[in-house]
Amino acid sequence: MKHQRYLYQLCLVIGLLCIGTFTFAQTVAVDFSQIHGFGVASDRIHINNILVRQTAENAYDLKAAPVVDEIEVTFKACQFGFGGRLLYLMPIVSPDEPSCQINSNVDLSHSHAFSLGFDRVQIENIAVKTFDHNVPEAPEVIVSQNVTFHFDPITLNLEQVLPSSSRIDISLDWGKTRLELDAHLTGPAFGAWESYNNERDRFHLYFGNKFADVAVLHVDDNFTKPQFLTLFPPPGLEFLREGVYRFTVHHSSGRGNIAHADAQVRINLWGADQSLSEYFFEPPFRGQVKSKDEMESWIVFELQVFNDGITVGPPKQSYEVNVSPPEVRRGRD
Repeated sequence: MKHQRYLYQLCLVIGLLCIGTFTFAQTVAVDFSQIHGFGVASDRIHINNILVRQTAENAYDLKAAPVVDEIEVTFKACQFGFGGRLLYLMPIVSPDEPSCQINSNVDLSHSHAFSLGFDRVQIENIAVKTFDHNVPEAPEVIVSQNVTFHFDPITLNLEQVLPSSSRIDISLDWGKTRLELDAHLTGPAFGAWESYNNERDRFHLYFGNKFADVAVLHVDDNFTKPQFLTLFPPPGLEFLREGVYRFTVHHSSGRGNIAHADAQVRINLWGADQSLSEYFFEPPFRGQVKSKDEMESWIVFELQVFNDGITVGPPKQSYEVNVSPPEVRRGRD
């Protein structure tokens, strides 16, 4: 109920009519082209001059002059991924805001924001705590970073834009528990027929189908080593194919469960044979969900690739039970 009230209040703030029946259909566009903003707390940034354009259309297809409202919204920093290295900013409009994993590794207090276009925002001078994951007990180092965000009109979040990439490597490490886990990747494959294992116009990479025209899964015959996947552009192109890519970890059989495993997923973005960014993910639901010994599914992340080569990682971590391997084929909800 709190979440429903929050969404309703959020819709009112940005001018979206979410509830009820109306004579006029409305087209709403949120414009960040004139914004400016500044940090107000370690996990908060306030953004001014957000333009909300509403165009009404009646039953005779006659459009009224657009109504433009100027609003200001405070966003809070939320963590997606192990170590807080992937961010999204959630708008705050009421005390009933949904909870998120607060990112303690970033400090927005001295940051400022400006526009990069209609739906892009640049936030500069973000203080980020970082450390070397490969060195035990490595000391933390605070660095200043500039991060670009993309506005998602579905979630209403500002989501971190990842660097343009010519290749993406994904690895699944089972950890010390040696739990038998399987890596699944679905993505765009225009013209593909729907089958038992994949949706129409999408490929499904897993142990039973290790190759697609833009991706490959590397596993040993005994499935005893970490599993690796590589995403690459179609022949003759520079960037990855446009569309949504979803990575899922599935536990189909054997004792133990994902919720209590120390599994880790790592994603590495490459450009011109140089590592651009690396991100880590681990199950966020340890001790928080009712788990079972098999048929579990951990949806780790989705990557949205646009036609200009920019990749966005929206927050997409969820845990499901009673999911068979073919059911992992599902694309974006």
